[in-house]
Amino acid sequence: MHRGRDRRPGPVRLESYSTLASPSSRTRALAAYSGHVARGSTLLHDKEKSHRALVRELGLASVEYDSRRLKSLPDRENPLADVNRLHFLLKSFLDAHKGFDRADLKGWLDLFSVIANPPSGAMEKAAMVLGRAMECPGTLRYRDFYGGGRS
Repeated sequence: MHRGRDRRPGPVRLESYSTLASPSSRTRALAAYSGHVARGSTLLHDKEKSHRALVRELGLASVEYDSRRLKSLPDRENPLADVNRLHFLLKSFLDAHKGFDRADLKGWLDLFSVIANPPSGAMEKAAMVLGRAMECPGTLRYRDFYGGGRS
């Protein structure tokens, strides 16, 4: 279920656990997702009211599921099981690293993306991460990083 920076139209799954959709939640949903969901994609969701704004504003096809009915289904029959599993893994990952600085959240999410998405082999993942690092040349001096001494 790799989404990352892939902006090709295709199924996008969003799941939300809130039950009210105030104007601010619709605004927040648009702000959070509009840059990551390609126009014309299909949104599979749990009838969260704020998702309607996404469907309308981004011209998405909508496939809605009743969350009350989904709760009674076994995981293998739940169409949003992949979303639930990914949510569980991300929450577990972030909970295991409680000391991270929220200013570094993007980096932690990038790391989770590398862990959760293909390729599956450790060497291929390492090569991919190193390749990304080499594409962003820059010099970070030891003293600059640790804040000691003169630069």
